[in-house]
Amino acid sequence: MKKKKNNARRDLLLILSLLAVGLVLILTVRLTAKEGTRVTVSVDNKTVAEYPLSVDGEFSLLGGKNVLAIKDGEAYIKESLCPDHLCERMGRIRQSGGRIVCLPHRLTVKVS
Repeated sequence: MKKKKNNARRDLLLILSLLAVGLVLILTVRLTAKEGTRVTVSVDNKTVAEYPLSVDGEFSLLGGKNVLAIKDGEAYIKESLCPDHLCERMGRIRQSGGRIVCLPHRLTVKVS
């Protein structure tokens, strides 16, 4: 009986330790990430446009298949003609290395 309690405590301690390490890693990554200054738009790994994050605006991509919006230093896909609209739900990106990907249109938006 004591052995089961001892194992349960060890398991709980291990789980709490792993959660603490994960939290420290997440905070470290978030706090040390650099703010990006430009958004690079690529189709099939070829750069087709670059926009500064400091200028608000909306930009038609791929002949109107996607609309990239930049507002308050953040970029996001405002509209898309792809069937699942996942790129619209990927959220806003501002930190260097952040990406939005639209697989049906082979479109990548990256902050650098």
